[in-house]
Amino acid sequence: MRKTNKLLAGLISLSLAVSVSAMPALAAEGDTSSTEPTTYVVTFRPGEHGRFTDSFINDLKACGEVRTSEATGAVAVQLDEGDTLPNAPQLTDIVMNEDASRYFVTDAAQGYTGGTAGGDLDAVAQYTLRASTEDAVFTVQYLDRETGAEVAPTRQGSAPVGQNLTFYALNNIENYTAEVASQQLTVSANADENVVTFYYTAGVNNVTETVTVPGGTITEYEDQTVVGGAAVAGGGAGGAGGAGGAGWKSPRITPRRRAATTPPVVRTWRSRTRAPRRQTCPARTQTAA
Repeated sequence: MRKTNKLLAGLISLSLAVSVSAMPALAAEGDTSSTEPTTYVVTFRPGEHGRFTDSFINDLKACGEVRTSEATGAVAVQLDEGDTLPNAPQLTDIVMNEDASRYFVTDAAQGYTGGTAGGDLDAVAQYTLRASTEDAVFTVQYLDRETGAEVAPTRQGSAPVGQNLTFYALNNIENYTAEVASQQLTVSANADENVVTFYYTAGVNNVTETVTVPGGTITEYEDQTVVGGAAVAGGGAGGAGGAGGAGWKSPRITPRRRAATTPPVVRTWRSRTRAPRRQTCPARTQTAA
């Protein structure tokens, strides 16, 4: 009887242990917080001598939740982990303050590289004293490397001659990848020399087609010259009659056919088709002057 009670008590203890160990798993299964995506904040700061344009801020709103600071003019956008980062502000996206006529913006987002969201980012615009009082026009274009076609509208602006400027590639053109993240230009008095070109590589869809070519029959001929009743392979020279018969006999060519079947041949062609171009954040179509 005591043995039976001990056995029963052991079974009850084991059952309780299993139940308790299963509780965290059940709680985790009902916990939805673990499925929420990780978010990051990308902050652009216009610095002390300028403010971002309304069009730039509005474009950011298409990428995620946006907050702005009235005090500093900073604008921040919240993105999920892995989202495509927004375009960096361009030089034409900053309006200079009225009391900053001695300065000029040379880099609207210092150190910005684009890519995808994997951490918080903070980019600050940089200014220097104007290099001269003479301005010249600069042009920034975005082209498909293979076709030369525009992948985004061309931008234009003006800057002091001799000023060293930094330009950023547009990061959010889906199915296109910029060859470089940024470029620099020292402004010349000749506008034709103030052209910055960002080249993009188009994304492709690899299409593989496999075609099976049926096997064929190869026919080989082997000549035999019959001389004096003896067979000489390959039409060899005649000789004296042998056991097959006495004296000379006229040569006779006898083709002997041998057939061989080749196995089916599998040929594979791999072609590339251009993927459709889309954008994760809208591109501005206006040309800034």
